[in-house]
This record gives sequence, C-alpha cells and structure tokens, in this order.
Amino acid sequence: MKLPVFKSIIIYNEMTIFAKTFASLLKNNVNITESINILSKITNNEIYKEIMIKTINNIAVGDRISEAFKNQWAVPEVAYHMIVTGESTGQLAEMMSRVAEFYQEQHHNLIASLKSLIEPIMIVSLGVIVGFILISVVVPMFDKSRMTFNGNLSITGNMVNPQVAGTVFVPSMNLPEIPVTMENLNAKLHGDMFNGNAIVS
Repeated sequence: MKLPVFKSIIIYNEMTIFAKTFASLLKNNVNITESINILSKITNNEIYKEIMIKTINNIAVGDRISEAFKNQWAVPEVAYHMIVTGESTGQLAEMMSRVAEFYQEQHHNLIASLKSLIEPIMIVSLGVIVGFILISVVVPMFDKSRMTFNGNLSITGNMVNPQVAGTVFVPSMNLPEIPVTMENLNAKLHGDMFNGNAIVS
C-alpha cells in the first residue's frame, strides 16, 4: 500500500468510500458511534479498521473524532482538516460529502493518467512481441527458400556449363547401332560422290 502510485489510488478510493458512507449515515440521523462501527465493518482495509476502532475508543472517553485521524499516513491532510472543520462547526455530514466528492474526482483523474501512461507502453511492448514472432517465423522460411533456390541454380549451371570443378560434362546419347558391311560402305561412298563430297586420292 506504500508504493507511490498504488498508495494514492488505494487512499483516494478508501477515503471516498469512508466519507460518502459516513455522510450518508449522519444525514439519516445515525449517531456517530454507530456510524463509525458500521464503517469499520464495511472496509476491508486493516489500516482503516484500526482508525475506526481508535475513533470509537476516543468517542467513548470523550475525545474528539478528529484525534483518531491525526498524523495517520493513510489519511490525507486535506481530509483531516475538513473533518476538524466539520466537527468544529457542526457540519460534519456536509464536510464528509465534500471530502467524498473531492477524493472521488482525484481517484478518477489518477486512474485516467495511469491509463494514458500505460497504453503507449503496452502498444510498444505488443509491437515488439509481434515483431519478434514474425521474425522467428519468416527468417527460417526465407533461409530455406534461399537454399532451395541456390540448389536449383547449381544444377542448372552444371547442365549449361560443360566444365564444372575441372570435369567435362558429356551428355549420354543413345544412338542406334548400324552394322558395318560392304553394302553399307558402298552406299555411303555412293552418297558422298553424288553430293560432290567424294575424296579424290
């Protein structure tokens, strides 16, 4: 409860509930002792329970109500002085209504400021997380595609360039076997002479 921001949020909320309920009970003619007893049962905060019990004890011995709220770190100075003023003027119910309105507004303003501060941080954090996920998914896919492309390019290059790593690529050709006979040689020689390609020895 003593953390700077959360401390103020809790105190403003508790003071709003306390002052609003206290003012409502007083306006409905509930005596102060019974009102404080009801307030001690409403709050779930142990610090404010102790303040309520101390207030009841002060009333029992004839002390002022405000003495229980004096020098309490969980009770703001403004609230304490307004309790003192209301008790002195006999307008405690009216002062408690003003305390409730004031700290309710303070609570709403603090929550709004906290939201405006947290939202950009959450957006940036979410963007970083999404970017990390995208990078972790896309980069392996890109590396895999690049390896596949380089492999295909290497195979194509070996087919186009006959010399790869000092070797000669000779494509295999399945040619029909022609038996060598005198008739085949005469036919070939006759064809060369007919085309003007005969060799004269």
